[in-house]
Amino acid sequence: MAMRGHWQMREMVICARHGALLVPLWTAQHPTARNDLTARLTEILPKILSRDMDGPAAVPTAYDLWLEQRLERGEDPTRLSGHSLYAATTFCRSLGGEVLRIKGHDAADPQTFRHASLAVGFDVVRRGVEAIRDALHDLAAGANGFLNEPQKAFGSLWKEMRDYHQDNEAFEPFADILLGVVLEIWPIAEGAVLLGQKVSHRKLHSVTTAAMALRVTERRLRPLLVEAGIIAADDPRPDSRSVFDAQSHGVTLGVIGSLVTDPQMRRAVGMTEAELRSLEQDGVLQPRTRLPGARLRWLEADGKALVDELNALADTDTGTAKWETIQMAQANSKVAVGRIIAAIRARKIRVRVPAGNASYHGFKVCRSEFGAIE
Repeated sequence: MAMRGHWQMREMVICARHGALLVPLWTAQHPTARNDLTARLTEILPKILSRDMDGPAAVPTAYDLWLEQRLERGEDPTRLSGHSLYAATTFCRSLGGEVLRIKGHDAADPQTFRHASLAVGFDVVRRGVEAIRDALHDLAAGANGFLNEPQKAFGSLWKEMRDYHQDNEAFEPFADILLGVVLEIWPIAEGAVLLGQKVSHRKLHSVTTAAMALRVTERRLRPLLVEAGIIAADDPRPDSRSVFDAQSHGVTLGVIGSLVTDPQMRRAVGMTEAELRSLEQDGVLQPRTRLPGARLRWLEADGKALVDELNALADTDTGTAKWETIQMAQANSKVAVGRIIAAIRARKIRVRVPAGNASYHGFKVCRSEFGAIE
């Protein structure tokens, strides 16, 4: 019989020299009884001598040989050499167990499953950060349901990292990799605390989180996002998992959240229904959405920018000419509003405005000058 000190390590599950799984010698609930080596060894001595306690045969894996080498000689040629042995072996087991889980591996025999988990996890982890990230993305791909969160995707790996290791500095390199993948997949809000780390900024929005931020329904928002090219029309994912880059699309979301109705646009810019209709027909003002039935179509800033532009072009010397609103001049001359605005911008005709004007309806033109554009 041989007993070796490093066999007491939790993630040591095999004797690589003899090619056999290790087996527990005894179990006892009370610490005093559990630590009474003389009494416990006396109890199991007959089984040891008869070899009834020999573990089942097992072929040493790359993990087993690596661990044996690191424990016996302190040598580690892998990328894990700079990591705590406890953190590295624990992460290998947790990750490998989840990889086996999604492959339908039978976990009926705990020791055999633990051995397989360590081997699979080590094969991933020893290849470095990108291999770990790839494995985590594979796990997440199987959890794409409406309410599926990191706990669903990463199972015991997430639970252990969150509940037992988030305050252990030795696990920080692995926690950083896991957190990075989570932020690439789920729409985590700024300020959320995951694995003991506070999220500094939101990387992703989903249709659901964006709708909540804009205080609109997902049903209304999703078509607008499709129209803007932010998500695909045939994206099969539920609203909570249809994600997009929050930073690059922040301006578009701001526009969507600021859209107003036709009456609101008219009041904000000071124009009649006919004036807004003519400006839209001639492309001078463009609605921000052309979805059928959309009520909120306009951005007030677009209308105000037009008023500011015309104010800057306005002529204060009105002379004795006969002045009329742009819409009235269009009706009387049949010259399209778009052409009139273009002529004003090109300074082919003058535009008059009262002092302090802030409305489109306040602009007036002289129809006798239309010969320059007809």
